[in-house]
Amino acid sequence: MGPEEPTPESQETPPTGGNQTPLSKRMLVILGIVGLVALVSALIVANVGGEGPAAEAPTATQPPTAEAPDSSEAVSEAGPQVPPITGCSLLTDDDVEEAMGLLSLPWAERGLILFEGGEGCVWQHVADGEIVEGLSVKVAPGTPDDFQPGALLNGVESVPASEIGEEAVWFGREGEGVLSVVQGTPLGYLFVRVTLNRSDLDDSTRLEIVKGLAATAIERIQFGPAPPVEADLCQLVTDDDAEQLLAPHREGRPFARDEVVTIDNFSAPVDISQPGDFSCNKLITAEIYVAVESGSAADFEAGIDIGGVVGEPVSVVGEEAVWFEGVPVTGAFETGILAVRTGEAYFRIVLSLPDVELGDQLGIAKRLAINALATLSGDEGELIVIERAEPDLSKMGFVDNLLTKEQSEEWTLGEGLVATLRFFVDEVDASQVLRDPELVNYSGTGIIRLATEYLETGPDASAKAEITRLLDLLVFTDGQEDSTAGSGPLTVALNTGFFTLGLTAQQDSEGDQDYVTPDEDDGGYRIPDDGTYEQPACASDEPALPGWTPSAYEVADTGAWKFAVFFPVAGLENGWKRETHLLWALEALTDSLAQYGDDFMPCIQILFSRFGGSYTYVLDTSPSRVCGISVNRPMQTRNEGHFKQQIAADIAHCAIAATYPDQTEVASYLKRRWWNHALAEYMSNIVYPAPLCNGQRCDLEWRLSDSLAAQETTSMVLRSDPNWLFFQQVFWELGNKGVDAIIRALPTSVDPIAHETALAALPGMAEFYHNFSKGLTDGSIRDSGGGEVPYTPRADTVSIGGPWILFDEPEPFGVTRLYLTITQGEFACMESQSSGDILVSYRSGSPGKGGGGGGWQQLPEQEDVYSGDMVVLVTTTRPQTDFTLRVKKVVEDPEDCEEEEPEEEGPEEGPEEGSRRPLSPPTSCDLSVCGSSDFFLGRGQVGPWLEQVLPPLSDPVQMGDQ
Repeated sequence: MGPEEPTPESQETPPTGGNQTPLSKRMLVILGIVGLVALVSALIVANVGGEGPAAEAPTATQPPTAEAPDSSEAVSEAGPQVPPITGCSLLTDDDVEEAMGLLSLPWAERGLILFEGGEGCVWQHVADGEIVEGLSVKVAPGTPDDFQPGALLNGVESVPASEIGEEAVWFGREGEGVLSVVQGTPLGYLFVRVTLNRSDLDDSTRLEIVKGLAATAIERIQFGPAPPVEADLCQLVTDDDAEQLLAPHREGRPFARDEVVTIDNFSAPVDISQPGDFSCNKLITAEIYVAVESGSAADFEAGIDIGGVVGEPVSVVGEEAVWFEGVPVTGAFETGILAVRTGEAYFRIVLSLPDVELGDQLGIAKRLAINALATLSGDEGELIVIERAEPDLSKMGFVDNLLTKEQSEEWTLGEGLVATLRFFVDEVDASQVLRDPELVNYSGTGIIRLATEYLETGPDASAKAEITRLLDLLVFTDGQEDSTAGSGPLTVALNTGFFTLGLTAQQDSEGDQDYVTPDEDDGGYRIPDDGTYEQPACASDEPALPGWTPSAYEVADTGAWKFAVFFPVAGLENGWKRETHLLWALEALTDSLAQYGDDFMPCIQILFSRFGGSYTYVLDTSPSRVCGISVNRPMQTRNEGHFKQQIAADIAHCAIAATYPDQTEVASYLKRRWWNHALAEYMSNIVYPAPLCNGQRCDLEWRLSDSLAAQETTSMVLRSDPNWLFFQQVFWELGNKGVDAIIRALPTSVDPIAHETALAALPGMAEFYHNFSKGLTDGSIRDSGGGEVPYTPRADTVSIGGPWILFDEPEPFGVTRLYLTITQGEFACMESQSSGDILVSYRSGSPGKGGGGGGWQQLPEQEDVYSGDMVVLVTTTRPQTDFTLRVKKVVEDPEDCEEEEPEEEGPEEGPEEGSRRPLSPPTSCDLSVCGSSDFFLGRGQVGPWLEQVLPPLSDPVQMGDQ
């Protein structure tokens, strides 16, 4: 019997393959023309279920009527009761595209549209929004009438087809052909018709393509018991995965191997749908290993324990997962075991990492399990893992250029320092030093500081000798503390700005130090003078640079006894202009001191140089507390706003070193620049919140925005200057007192992880950093000069076209930002899970300022329905955390996300109290879920002429009659 008249509708189906980012291959076509709808309805009726043998099919040669079947084997007129079959699920996009010959087209042009009616489905190609006639694939229930001798279909006589099904016939005519197949199954006789329209192929070629489609469709109709789930357990966790996981933990372990050793305790593959004792171990030592074991349904029984440890359910991983934490093993150490079920397959991931907290091991086990599930299913496209490639930061500045070339083994650290310093003194060209001809930041301060440290710790003696020669041309020496200049007090108001406004340190009765707010009438938040800082005296009018004669300079009248600007007398020879550059430098010094204060400022000397290379560099403060700033020739290209703000940032470096000596002097430069340089950039914005260049705002710090976007996924303590935006946000939330308190909370450690830990321990930091990341996402961080800082956030874009699982282990003080796009008119059924102190928020729209969308909301872990474009933001301040996002399915009706529970037949047939729902599918169907299928017929329904040639059904299951 044919299907009922269908209602045309377009339907999206999920992709069946792909790489890390699954994309729908389907174009959404909106059918708004009445005539087209009518055409489609007629098409489905005619081609999905309406085809039948012509009435004039011969009957004289029919074989004798077969004996009627036993009443015990009778079935309803509609055929066996089976789970509903969706014709559109029997073939995938890839199957249809290949059959239509679309693989030669660009991916974006392989548009398909589906029409479903009854249990049938029609795929048609869509080009430029129009249906391409004469190019389609159809799958629908077949009919026994096709197998009558001499049967006709649309005037075409049947031809026997071989090598598929029990019996098959082919109705081939110009441009198209229909294959009708019958297959015996435990549920009855299965009848399938597959049609292919392609006028560019001959009849025999079309037949071979259709036979392949029919075989695929038949395989996807489930009946009978599920086959054993066989897997090579050692392939569920590869040696590469194990090596990457285990290698960092072998250091210092006795007898640690250089490579992973794999030990098989079974003969692979094994049936992991059955209980067993199969395992594969990947070892570094007897205590450092990962193992994969076969599991069983018993792992998921209520109250079950392994080694006395009761499991805790874990969502998102597989169809069920349970985590057993701290299972004791021989050798006085503990393991973590993650038991996983997917369908009828069971396996366990066993982790032994003695130096990793057991609670932190769950995220590692989940990552391995998700990889294993993708391997087991054979569909790598189901798993998306956020991979964080190291950004190329060589363009950001001289230090980053040096480190990048050192990492790529283009030079050693010593060679890189020598080359860069030679560039600073004009001995080599930029092309011999820089990977990128244009840098974001031309400050040379970092190189000077690295070079100074290298003289103490560097291994290359020849490089150290050359560095010494070059620094003698560039920096102050300890013996020149008396050769500085200046006289008279400043006429501007001091102590009104930034760094004299610290928090007062007080000790409680137990000696613990706390930062407290003194009374307002105490004169402000002054850093107490505890006698540990001595004001230096600067009394000379000579510059403290070797190789230069005092007569070559004039001392600018700063009006301050400990601040001086040295300007070359013959300035025009080097391109300097006294009425411009000297004036700007004096104004920048005065403006900076008005904000920073001078009580704890070292003697500052600004010296105009004849050197090229960098714009400026700050010379490390000497024991005499002299801070030198060299202004070099490339600064002549700077306009007034940028010129002054650059010097303000350099003066800030002097102030930072004097105000935070413990954090500055103990930690190495590379370990402290994440806050040191960022703070200097932020302070320059305090001095010049909205500088003007040629009549327009030209905030110097804005040049670092793109660099921060490139570094967002890495921890904040591994970044540098771009972190100024973090301190800008601290200012808006907590004021400069908050900025000061954060710096003082940092340990005097060279380990950036210690800085990270100290930051994370500050009350409310997790929420603050998450809100800061929201501001970056929206481009809404306020600038000191008014308005918002221009910012283009990076995001991982994922187009949702079907089910997938995304797994991520975000960096502490990093950012994971997902831009999810869901086709208009479709809905994604999503759920998530996270561990540790991870915070997850989402909003509609796209990332960036002007991305639209509503307000931010917390992303719930329970399954919910989502549509349109949305941004998901994930942050954490702690290590060893993970985040999983799962799209279970994509539907056209949001109510389809709600899974209906089968009706309970009675307490005696349901699960025992406290136990889990049975894992295997039921052996019979409740009629509210299952019904008759046009694909299946029982004995006595196939027709006597066909029953004679078909094999008898063995133990047919009449599911609807049980």
